[in-house]
Amino acid sequence: PLPPSFVLPPHPSRTNLTSLEWSGDGNKILAIYGNNKFVVIEPREGKVITEVEGCHKGNGRNVRGLWVGESNVLTVGEGIMKEREIVVWDVSSGAGVKVKKERIDGNTGLIHPLFDESLNLLLLCTRGSTSVLAYELTKVNGKIESNGILPIGKFQLPGGEGMVSAALTP
Repeated sequence: PLPPSFVLPPHPSRTNLTSLEWSGDGNKILAIYGNNKFVVIEPREGKVITEVEGCHKGNGRNVRGLWVGESNVLTVGEGIMKEREIVVWDVSSGAGVKVKKERIDGNTGLIHPLFDESLNLLLLCTRGSTSVLAYELTKVNGKIESNGILPIGKFQLPGGEGMVSAALTP
């Protein structure tokens, strides 16, 4: 017989889902909704583990997220002054605790984060841009610490489109 299917719990405000990401071990799902809310779900049991309202203060449609370890979630979005920002959350306790918030810049545009677990390298690509921002995430005992987002630099990539070039970067 087929295993029972799991349906994401609908958000009461009927907001669109903007980002969906499986954890590295496949045991949890990170779902980000268009009203700046993210939810960590245990899909096999059908229960919500962590729920955070207002993960960013700006436009919720521009929020994206990904797993950066077993217990850390990284979200990128807009702050209250429309500046782009990175926020790292610890979701191991069941409550989304903000570990670190880092301002990126005042530009506009949707950021697409890419993370390489083996190098602890975070690449931030913006649609329509030819540059990629690189950060190193430092971990202690598998968790990102409060000073754990270190900017490496901004790279101009050949190819004209930063998102395509970053995806092809080794």
